Amino acid sequence: MVNCGADSSNGVWLRFDNSRLMEERGARYVELGHLDLAEARHQA
Repeated sequence: MVNCGADSSNGVWLRFDNSRLMEERGARYVELGHLDLAEARHQA
């Protein structure tokens, strides 16, 4: 990891819950043309 200095953080943690991660994975499947996998992610 690169040392960005003390003023590089806004003090807020970025968090992803499981539903957000599944949504992101489905979006990547769509981008790659795997619509069947994206639909399976959407229905899970």
